[in-house]
Amino acid sequence: MGTFAENKSFSVYWYNKACDLQGAAAAVDYAMSHDDGFPRDDYGLSSGFSMAVACPLVYRMLWGMALEALFKAVILEKGMEI
Repeated sequence: MGTFAENKSFSVYWYNKACDLQGAAAAVDYAMSHDDGFPRDDYGLSSGFSMAVACPLVYRMLWGMALEALFKAVILEKGMEI
Protein backbone atom coordinates (compact mmCIF):
# COMPACT_ATOMS: atom_id res chain seq x y z
CA MET A 1 0.00 0.00 0.00
CA GLY A 2 1.49 3.30 -1.06
CA THR A 3 1.03 6.78 0.25
CA PHE A 4 -1.84 9.07 -0.62
CA ALA A 5 0.45 11.05 -2.94
CA GLU A 6 1.30 7.83 -4.80
CA ASN A 7 -2.28 6.54 -5.02
CA LYS A 8 -4.45 9.61 -5.57
CA SER A 9 -4.17 9.40 -9.35
CA PHE A 10 -5.57 5.85 -9.54
CA SER A 11 -9.31 5.38 -10.00
CA VAL A 12 -9.26 2.09 -8.06
CA TYR A 13 -7.88 3.93 -5.02
CA TRP A 14 -10.89 6.26 -4.97
CA TYR A 15 -13.30 3.43 -5.70
CA ASN A 16 -11.95 1.48 -2.72
CA LYS A 17 -12.25 4.59 -0.52
CA ALA A 18 -15.87 4.98 -1.65
CA CYS A 19 -16.56 1.35 -0.69
CA ASP A 20 -14.91 1.82 2.71
CA LEU A 21 -16.99 4.94 3.40
CA GLN A 22 -20.15 3.15 2.29
CA GLY A 23 -19.33 0.37 4.76
CA ALA A 24 -18.82 2.90 7.55
CA ALA A 25 -22.14 4.55 6.70
CA ALA A 26 -23.82 1.14 6.82
CA ALA A 27 -22.31 0.48 10.26
CA VAL A 28 -23.61 3.83 11.54
CA ASP A 29 -27.04 3.11 10.05
CA TYR A 30 -27.09 -0.29 11.74
CA ALA A 31 -26.10 1.25 15.08
CA MET A 32 -28.83 3.88 14.74
CA SER A 33 -31.49 1.28 13.96
CA HIS A 34 -30.33 -1.02 16.78
CA ASP A 35 -29.89 1.72 19.36
CA ASP A 36 -31.32 -0.35 22.22
CA GLY A 37 -28.61 -2.99 21.84
CA PHE A 38 -25.70 -0.63 21.22
CA PRO A 39 -22.87 -1.38 23.73
CA ARG A 40 -22.47 2.16 25.12
CA ASP A 41 -20.19 1.05 27.96
CA ASP A 42 -17.71 -0.48 25.50
CA TYR A 43 -17.17 2.98 24.01
CA GLY A 44 -17.35 5.07 27.16
CA LEU A 45 -20.73 6.59 26.28
CA SER A 46 -23.29 7.52 28.91
CA SER A 47 -26.39 5.40 29.34
CA GLY A 48 -28.47 8.25 27.90
CA PHE A 49 -26.45 8.48 24.69
CA SER A 50 -28.56 7.74 21.63
CA MET A 51 -27.02 6.69 18.34
CA ALA A 52 -30.35 7.44 16.65
CA VAL A 53 -30.16 11.05 17.82
CA ALA A 54 -26.41 11.64 17.51
CA CYS A 55 -25.57 10.04 14.18
CA PRO A 56 -27.95 11.01 11.34
CA LEU A 57 -25.68 13.87 10.23
CA VAL A 58 -22.61 11.64 10.48
CA TYR A 59 -24.41 9.03 8.36
CA ARG A 60 -25.16 11.63 5.68
CA MET A 61 -21.60 12.98 5.83
CA LEU A 62 -20.16 9.50 5.25
CA TRP A 63 -22.47 8.98 2.27
CA GLY A 64 -21.46 12.36 0.87
CA MET A 65 -17.79 11.49 1.22
CA ALA A 66 -18.43 8.10 -0.43
CA LEU A 67 -20.11 9.80 -3.39
CA GLU A 68 -17.26 12.30 -3.68
CA ALA A 69 -14.70 9.47 -3.77
CA LEU A 70 -16.79 7.61 -6.34
CA PHE A 71 -17.00 10.73 -8.53
CA LYS A 72 -13.21 11.03 -8.34
CA ALA A 73 -12.87 7.39 -9.43
CA VAL A 74 -15.15 7.99 -12.42
CA ILE A 75 -13.35 11.20 -13.40
CA LEU A 76 -9.96 9.47 -13.30
CA GLU A 77 -11.31 6.42 -15.14
CA LYS A 78 -12.45 8.73 -17.95
CA GLY A 79 -8.91 10.09 -18.22
CA MET A 80 -9.70 13.49 -16.72
CA GLU A 81 -7.87 15.21 -13.90
CA ILE A 82 -9.34 15.91 -10.49
